[in-house]
Order: sequence, then structure tokens, then C-alpha cells
Amino acid sequence: DVFEYFARHIILFAGGAKLDGVFTNNPIAHELNAPLWTLKYEMIAYLSLISIFLAHKTVLKKIKWIKLLTLTTLTILLLTILLSFYNKPYYEESYFEHFSRFGFAFYLGVFFFIFKKYTPLKLSILLLITLTYGTFLKFNIYYTPLQILFIGYLALYLGHFYNTKFSNYFNKQDYSYGLYIIAYPVQQFLVYKFGPHPLWINFSISLAITIVLAFFMWNIVEKPSLNFKKNKKLMLNPKRLPTTNKA
Repeated sequence: DVFEYFARHIILFAGGAKLDGVFTNNPIAHELNAPLWTLKYEMIAYLSLISIFLAHKTVLKKIKWIKLLTLTTLTILLLTILLSFYNKPYYEESYFEHFSRFGFAFYLGVFFFIFKKYTPLKLSILLLITLTYGTFLKFNIYYTPLQILFIGYLALYLGHFYNTKFSNYFNKQDYSYGLYIIAYPVQQFLVYKFGPHPLWINFSISLAITIVLAFFMWNIVEKPSLNFKKNKKLMLNPKRLPTTNKA
């Protein structure tokens, strides 16, 4: 079971595979690392960009790359917006609904990248999106694209305040992916070892442990892996990227 578990996750088709005998008495039994089920959708998103690029290089040479990417991005966003009128928790979604949700999230990021020079990062816009999202929630309307837009714009707004010692440190030490991958098994282990406890205690302790583990993951696995990239200087120094307009 152990070898099958790792093999299935390495090829990204394990879904939310569980491992018998692990965390047997936890409230969520046998679940070692639930977030890994999203990795196949992440890989599909990257492959979709590669497909657009290959289409441009082969059959759509006459269309400029940026125009093709923009047209494809807007089409995907429109389709996913129209197909996202459903109201159910993520674990009840079909594969099609997962594709719709993750597709919108990924290509919203592509949209912001394409139009980064024209995207105003202003508190007034953030408050407007927040008010709209809050109104939807007030009436129990869980419209996925609006939720993703709220979280995405909030992240961009907070992220553009980069001229601080705190942000300069994390430009060189990127723990975000490690936090995503490691947090769940840490939380499960804490429940296994010490039993269920209040949310804020689990969050505080697991966050502290996860940050330490993410530090080692970045410096031992992720950062050395980036050295294989031709543009490693760009990857390791986000300040070289074109910046968005100031708020």
C-alpha cells in the first residue's frame, strides 16, 4: 500500500488517496495529505499553456502569441464564469466542476499577468469586491468565480507592498509551496499525537512547525531544482519581473 500510495501521487492521478493504517483514530482517518489531490489539476493547467504555445508555433503562426494567449484566456474565463453556477462543497464536485473552478482561478492569474500594466491595485476596488462578495454570502450564494476574484485580488493587493525587509526576505526564501504541501500532515500528526484540540491551538502549533519544515524544503529541494532553469536569476529574484502599477 505504501509503494502504491507514493507511485500514484508521483504520477499525479491519486486524487485524495488514503493510506490504511495511518492516523486510524483521527476524525479524518487514513488521510495523510489531502491537498495532493489538486496537483493533477495544477499540472493540467500548465499543460494547457504549453498547448496554446505549441498551437501558436504550428498551426496559428500568423496570430501573435500575446493575442492568441489573450483570446484564449478571455474565452476560458467567460466559459468558466457561465459554468460556475453551482452551490455545493468542493468534495461533492464532479471532475468537470473541478476543471471549471481551477480553470477560472488559473486563467484569472494569466489575465492579471497579461494586463499587469493596466490593473489598478487600489483599496477602493478591494473594498468593492469585498462588499459584493459579502453580500452574496449574506444571502447564502456561494458563487465560485467571485470568491476566487476576492482572494486573488486581495493577494495581489497585499503582494504589491514589496519594499519592506519582510518581503525582501521572502523574495529569496519562498516557503509558499512548502506550506501548502506540508501543513496537512503536520496537522494530522498533532491530532494523532495529542488528540483533537481547539482550532487556534492546532493552527498556531502546526504553522510554526510547518514554517520550519518549509524552510528545509525550499533550501534542500525547491531552490536547488530552480538552478536547472535557464532563467534561474529571474526565478530567484522576482524584482527583475515587470511590476504592476502602484496603488
